[in-house]
Amino acid sequence: MTATTFEAFHAAIKDQIAAFFGANVNTVEWYEQGEDPDSRPRPIKTPAIILELESFIPGDDIGDGRTPLDCQITANCILGRSTPNLQIQTSNFAAQFLANARNNKWGLAHDASFPSGFTAGPGKFDPEKNGYESWFVTWGQTFYLGNDVWAPTGITPTEVWLGLSPEIGIPYVDKYIKETP
Repeated sequence: MTATTFEAFHAAIKDQIAAFFGANVNTVEWYEQGEDPDSRPRPIKTPAIILELESFIPGDDIGDGRTPLDCQITANCILGRSTPNLQIQTSNFAAQFLANARNNKWGLAHDASFPSGFTAGPGKFDPEKNGYESWFVTWGQTFYLGNDVWAPTGITPTEVWLGLSPEIGIPYVDKYIKETP
């Protein structure tokens, strides 16, 4: 799968989380505020993971034509208040999520970096908080949007010749160093 669009990387994260937790989680969704500011939050079927893209900034350009976005993402791990040992189970839910996410590129291969900078803590998610308890897990991850300008097929070089600037070009060929890939 490639993350050439925001829709693609949102879908990849959601799908990978849903597959990992399977029937143990009833809801995996991206947080969306209602269009009507007066509308009441809808009930959440727990256990639930509500994802939020908190922010993003331009990342380091790796020179392949894609746009790198350093994203901050939060997963809200939510359990219903009727859950036995609620505080322990809620923090355990967040720990399980973190264990799955910490080396996860969400099936996006070279379109995502490995996640980093994890933090977790008691819930900030509050759709009027009636009947829910939560812990959050936040992390940073770079996603590369757009198409890679370098074709994945072609001839793999068998020799690479290196020259040091400013002594490069035909007049300096005899000073080049041969490397074998």
